[in-house]
This record gives sequence, structure tokens and C-alpha cells, in this order.
Amino acid sequence: MKRLWRGAVVAGCYVLSLYGIVGGVAAAILPARGATAVALAGAVMLFAWVAHIVMSVNWVLDRRLGRFLPIGGTAAGLFGLLYWPLSGLLREQSPAWDALRFLGVEALLVLPCLLLAIHLVRFHLDRPARRVNGPLAA
Repeated sequence: MKRLWRGAVVAGCYVLSLYGIVGGVAAAILPARGATAVALAGAVMLFAWVAHIVMSVNWVLDRRLGRFLPIGGTAAGLFGLLYWPLSGLLREQSPAWDALRFLGVEALLVLPCLLLAIHLVRFHLDRPARRVNGPLAA
């Protein structure tokens, strides 16, 4: 029953965040010609989504991963969220308010998956408590 509930949570988060996911993957797959920085940012964002999917599947199966994927995926996801607003701010010298507004809209588009990612990272980084054998064991 736990797997079914977790699977439903993951599916719901992905459906609600689909618009943001498609936009991020499209930026990764269809970079602008001659824009190496955009292609690199797209690859990092693609890694973040792959890490999210792998963490989600392993959460549904109740298996904990090592530290690389949760930490690397978090770093890549934060980079992906901040890249577009900051690049627009630096390139076009637009007001900081525009960058914050863009970051807010971008975060709202993937909010369900963002909240799930926080839980997934916590799940995968927390190690189960060690069992103590002996007279003090509970």
C-alpha cells in the first residue's frame, strides 16, 4: 500500500509540474545555436531531472541511495532554477525585480516537484538508525 501511495504522489507531482518539466527539457535538448553556456545549462538541468526521477523511483521502492545523486541533483536543480533569471539579469541588465519575478514564476511551474525533491533528498540522506543489541536495546 505504501508503494501505491508513494507512486501516486510522484505521478501527481509530475503531472502538476509537467509544463515546467517540458520547458526545462526543451531548453536542454534544443539549445540556441552557438550558445555553449545555454547548452551547458540545459545539460545540468537535464541531469537534475534525471536525478529527481531516479530518486523518486527509489523512494517508491523504499530504497535509499548514496549521497552523490541527492547532493548532485540538488546542486543541479538550484543551478537550473537560478540560471535563467541571473543570466537575464547579467546579460540584459534588467532590473533585479524582473529576475525575482521570473524566478518566482519558474519555481511555481515546478513547485510540486520542488517540494517532492526536498522530501526525496531528506529521505535519501537520512540513514536508518542503527540497531543496538544488548541490555539497553529498546
